[in-house]
Amino acid sequence: MEEKIDEFVYKANPNEWLEVSDELHHSLEMILKNNSSVYFKPDTWDGIPIKKDMSSRSVFLLMGFAVENLIKGTLIFDNPEFINTGKLSGKIKTHNLQSLIEKTDEIELTDSEQNLIGVLSEAIPDWGRYPSPLAFLNLKNEVLYFQETFITYQSVRNKIRKVLIDKLKSGWVSGRENQRTNVQIIEFREK
Repeated sequence: MEEKIDEFVYKANPNEWLEVSDELHHSLEMILKNNSSVYFKPDTWDGIPIKKDMSSRSVFLLMGFAVENLIKGTLIFDNPEFINTGKLSGKIKTHNLQSLIEKTDEIELTDSEQNLIGVLSEAIPDWGRYPSPLAFLNLKNEVLYFQETFITYQSVRNKIRKVLIDKLKSGWVSGRENQRTNVQIIEFREK
């Protein structure tokens, strides 16, 4: 059993969270590069027709998951106990990016970046993947994607990614006996 826990810890180390974030970001870039479809919906609840990119929800979802992975990687770096028992701690088992960022000391965001974190926190569990929430009390409006959103996202991502990379350069110790669960990264892909 200890070997399976060690394998889990290795696969949940902070660098793996960074790598998954980079993969999600790459997918996001590919969608934005190749997106040319626009959706026009004349029938809306408030009677105001909307026109949006067909990938709008997917873009917000990928931005949210990319940022979430970076924040969780940072938190796990500082708190190996969040994973070193063989399961993800309930303290970070959330998609609420605002509450996750509040658990960090190094990540400071501007007002516009903080606003985007709020939008992404709603997109991930809600309108980014489903047409409606589980109950009417949780109704939120979908936010439409605009180029300025991506600029703010890149700023947030770059800040958090830099914090995580700077931490990883010094190496990470899992707290497990098996030294293979520790991580020392020599080279990082700048993206």
